[in-house]
Amino acid sequence: MTEEPFEYQEPSGKGMTGDLSEGEASTGSVSKNWTKKTADFGFGSGSKKKLIDQFKEEATIDPQAVKKVIKEYKRLKKYSKSNLFMIQKLSGQHTVIDDLVEEYKENPNL
Repeated sequence: MTEEPFEYQEPSGKGMTGDLSEGEASTGSVSKNWTKKTADFGFGSGSKKKLIDQFKEEATIDPQAVKKVIKEYKRLKKYSKSNLFMIQKLSGQHTVIDDLVEEYKENPNL
């Protein structure tokens, strides 16, 4: 048997490795104007800490009220995962969660 010499050929065509320039490969874009600033999704030119401080200043919600809502949410979430809730739902009984859903459907701007 005679062996034919194998010559490696560089891939060619659109999407092959050899087609990308260094700039295109690093940004994934042909655009020359691509910078980190355009990747910030338009939240301004501030750091994360500045944004958090700005939102804290604008917030006028009472922390105690937030804690109360979170506690009630956790209680209802735990109830919705319970066997009692599933039994009531399967037997056709009206549950507290059904009341809340109906209330929301009547007035979605709550």
